[in-house]
Amino acid sequence: MNRREIAEENYRQKFNELGLNFTFLRREWSKERDRRFWIRCNRCGAELLRYNDVLRGKQKEIYCKSCGNGKAAPESFIVPVMDYYSQGHTVTETAKKFGITRSRVNNWARERHITNGRTFEQGGRECNLKRSQGLLSMPNEANGKKIEQAKDRWSIELSALGFELVEWRGKHSGVTLKCTKCGEVFNRSYYADMRRRATCPHCHADARRSRAEEKERQQLEEQKRKKLLREEKRKNLELEEQLRLDAIHTCKQCGCDYTIRQYMKSTGSSYRRNSGYCSATCREEHKKLMDKKRRGKHSDNHLERAKKLGLPAERGVTLKKLYERDGGVCQICGLACIYSGNGLSDLYPSIDHIIPMSKGGGHTWTNVQLAHRICNSVKSAKRGEEWNNADKAS
Repeated sequence: MNRREIAEENYRQKFNELGLNFTFLRREWSKERDRRFWIRCNRCGAELLRYNDVLRGKQKEIYCKSCGNGKAAPESFIVPVMDYYSQGHTVTETAKKFGITRSRVNNWARERHITNGRTFEQGGRECNLKRSQGLLSMPNEANGKKIEQAKDRWSIELSALGFELVEWRGKHSGVTLKCTKCGEVFNRSYYADMRRRATCPHCHADARRSRAEEKERQQLEEQKRKKLLREEKRKNLELEEQLRLDAIHTCKQCGCDYTIRQYMKSTGSSYRRNSGYCSATCREEHKKLMDKKRRGKHSDNHLERAKKLGLPAERGVTLKKLYERDGGVCQICGLACIYSGNGLSDLYPSIDHIIPMSKGGGHTWTNVQLAHRICNSVKSAKRGEEWNNADKAS
């Protein structure tokens, strides 16, 4: 026999030991670690697929859904369970030993009227069968003193918490309390509320309502505070703006004092920044003056350069006078110059130095001639003779 046949025979023997009304057929060799096997119902002949947990103590009951065969566990298994339970063992110990649930042990014991003989105090959290059936609803004389002591102890603890013990129905049934603050009577469970949170529902609702009202009041106060801050900030900004508009400035053109408000009123402008002028007239005059200075600086550029290089220079050598002297004709190419427009054309006249200033030529009438801007640019820093020779060679 191989390993699979040996394992299947062992499962067959274990299944037959349960004494069920089913026949073991075969193991299910699958990827699920061989956890399933097939059985046949002896009543209707249906084949069922079950897991190996049945043989490991986790489930001792197999039944057929078609005919209901095997709905109850075999008596051969129930008898040792009840015998172990009747020897004084608890439900938890019995269930753990035989691999079944605690509810199944309780159900089997209730059906057969079997008890483990343990009283309420002896078993801790385990109550005996008769008490669960309601046969021992009243405490006996042996346990009466302990119950009264428990009542007195809880009465003292509850009075310290602000409650009065009205009725004590038992450890599993709960208690009835009365709030000494509001007089509300309510029920509470023994474990959850007596030991951890014995609270009055009426007082708790009032506390929640008061907390909600307090939270709403705080939110309204916070909204009012933020609104006041926004108003104060707006007023501060307006005050700063008024101070800025009324600040005194000095005009760049006429030197008189003015404010931005006065400038806005005189010009009809809504521009709230300082322009540097007291009026639009001063602004235009200053602009014309700066343009004139800029043009004057550009026209005297040759004179300043000649002085800087230590070359001879004559005042009054201007483009207009040179244009009139040479008749408006370019002395390099012999074509007429266009002395009009904005001065961006290539045919616009310019002052050309016959001997460039970089080679020692001065800014004098004898050393200047009229030339197109493009011709002057092409000639660059060449002498007149050099330019003529280069022109002839080309």
